[in-house]
Amino acid sequence: MGDDGNGTVIRPRLFGLERRRQEFEDEMIKRAKAAGIERSSASQFEAATYDIVKFYAYAMKQAKVTGDPTSSPRAHRDPRRAARNEGFPALEGPISFGSNGDALKPSTSSRCRVAAGS
Repeated sequence: MGDDGNGTVIRPRLFGLERRRQEFEDEMIKRAKAAGIERSSASQFEAATYDIVKFYAYAMKQAKVTGDPTSSPRAHRDPRRAARNEGFPALEGPISFGSNGDALKPSTSSRCRVAAGS
């Protein structure tokens, strides 16, 4: 990396269960190439977006949301409560929620340093 890379913070590619992560990444690369986009890996943002959609579907299922537009406003809040304290098995690692509703998930970063004299 040289001096230009000194202090760079690098996030790991993805967390989570290795088999699911690899299946997700393989599918993302395949679909990108089919669309004419050259890719060698999936990004953290793609994994996070996938996890968000999967979590919403999971929470709605747990709360037995029907999609009925005439249902009460309470029914629209139930998914957040239904899955709040369970550890959802996301690609980025298990996600749970604190008492204030904030998402709690694992995070790791590494800082690069150039060795003296290199």
